[in-house]
Amino acid sequence: MSAGSSGYEIDFPEGYFGQLEEDTPARGWLEVTVRASDGKTRYRVAFYDPVRLKQTLDDYAQQGQVHYAEPNLVLLTEVSTANVKKAVAELAREGYFDQIKPTHS
Repeated sequence: MSAGSSGYEIDFPEGYFGQLEEDTPARGWLEVTVRASDGKTRYRVAFYDPVRLKQTLDDYAQQGQVHYAEPNLVLLTEVSTANVKKAVAELAREGYFDQIKPTHS
């Protein structure tokens, strides 16, 4: 399912709207696909909140790794549908999608 934001469409995961949507703020992360207005150019974007990002980094550290890297990672105060939509609109206005590599074109 998708939602429009500043000329970009957000494709939420299959079956997102329901229990997964309700659980997302507690999970602290969500990966979506953002489609440009041409309908072909797509960007995979991962949204994390600070708590979940720290948990992920701590998990990596326990495995002996000193870093965690995620392409197109966006940090939100809380990962929710409303915040994802707002962030995509703001990122579009800031030219963010012009600066990152699309996943499909």
